[in-house]
Amino acid sequence: LIVGRLDEFDAKKSFSTVVFASTAKTVGSLGSTSQTIDVLNSLDYSGGTTNHRDAINRCRQTLNSGNPSRKKFILVVTDGVSTAPDGVDPESAAEEAAMQAQFLDDAFIIPVFISPFNDFDALSFMSRLSSDGQVFDVTDFESLASLEERLVEQVSCS
Repeated sequence: LIVGRLDEFDAKKSFSTVVFASTAKTVGSLGSTSQTIDVLNSLDYSGGTTNHRDAINRCRQTLNSGNPSRKKFILVVTDGVSTAPDGVDPESAAEEAAMQAQFLDDAFIIPVFISPFNDFDALSFMSRLSSDGQVFDVTDFESLASLEERLVEQVSCS
């Protein structure tokens, strides 16, 4: 897991985990590597709608409860474009949340998009959430491990 690899860096760090579908929920508050790995290993994929706005906003809350002098990273792992919340344009709402995280909280957002086919519209949307326009994409959840080295490099160089 990338969390374990990031623990190798000589710096104080903590991790949290937010799960999301139609709404977002913090399932692992800012904690150690081992606590975060335990939380990640216990997650079950549920599917459903996708609310990136709530996910990013929940991450912002969690990160802002920690040490303000630390760098903040949001790794958004998702298998779809924003389809929630109802009553607003979900993609615009997600983009606004991403901009707030970047400019108000100085958080760096790294999207990881899981899709079995090349959905260029979806990748374009995900690049608008990204702090640097880069999107990491894989074809399935099992392929996430193949991104580990590139994600560690992205975080360490940002």
